[in-house]
Amino acid sequence: MPYLDLKVRYHLFALFMLCLLVLSGFVGCMPSHWPQSSQTLAPGDYERRLMDQGRNRSYLLHIPPKQGNEPLPVVVNFHGGGGNAWQHRKWTRMNAHADRNAYVVIYPNGTGRVPDKLLVWNAGHCCGYATLHGIDDVGFTFAAIEEASTLTSIDLSRIYLTGLSNGAMMVYRIAAEYPERIAAIAPIAGTMLVDAIQGRAPMPILHIHSLNDPRVPYEGRPGAHFRFPRVERTIDQWLRYNDCPVQADARRSMMRQSVRLEHRAKRLVYGPCRDGVEVRFWQLEGPGHVWPGGLPDYFPRLLGASTDVLNANELMWQFFSQYHR
Repeated sequence: MPYLDLKVRYHLFALFMLCLLVLSGFVGCMPSHWPQSSQTLAPGDYERRLMDQGRNRSYLLHIPPKQGNEPLPVVVNFHGGGGNAWQHRKWTRMNAHADRNAYVVIYPNGTGRVPDKLLVWNAGHCCGYATLHGIDDVGFTFAAIEEASTLTSIDLSRIYLTGLSNGAMMVYRIAAEYPERIAAIAPIAGTMLVDAIQGRAPMPILHIHSLNDPRVPYEGRPGAHFRFPRVERTIDQWLRYNDCPVQADARRSMMRQSVRLEHRAKRLVYGPCRDGVEVRFWQLEGPGHVWPGGLPDYFPRLLGASTDVLNANELMWQFFSQYHR
């Protein structure tokens, strides 16, 4: 019987060590929504976690139903400051649009003091935890794209970026530092907070911003902590970089009016710019700090009025589809 006791103790110890290994991630007993990176994933939604520069980072991955054997384009969609990928996926309603138009969506998570809550991006001079700690969110973004490319067939010449608020600022930072790796961008309700554009490749841009934005004001916000430039300053920087005409093409300007709401949208088109790219700028009147066409009445006291005057997903996809690297 002493032998049996020793044997039982040995197996209990082995089981205990196996559990530790599982919890530590050293063996492959991972949840079904965190499959091993060697797998090719079926269409659907997945939560991914990866170690990047010593930090445990995460992103959501949406793979649309396959419509052939061609590699799929990718839209990386960054949440705003204080949000997270789960909230942003729900608010923007991009998954349904991706399914209809056959593109992959990556929703990265920023960082913060509390895991998965109140997350921010290091977009240059903003914001909060990520900037104070020098988080390399640019490197993490490309790491997420690289990992996603091992999970489904991706067209790396058609990588597009969009995001709202601090997420839009992150989009501008990546475009300013690595324009040759990004096919086009569509920032919403955010401005550029890096000092210079470092690349050479021209960058197609679709920018959407409300004149009534209470969080990233159209006229900018001076201050020590949340200082944002005027929207026109960001647009002018990219017009110069892209060698665009300084005046919008009057023949291509247009106005839209919401049928349900007293909201208006004005489109300004600058181009043709270098290598035939364009900068399109939608000025909204009436909405707040929101994703046009997204989930309505999303924190209206904090963000202002939602709007249906534009459908951001439709507009940006029409724009993105014209460009590749």
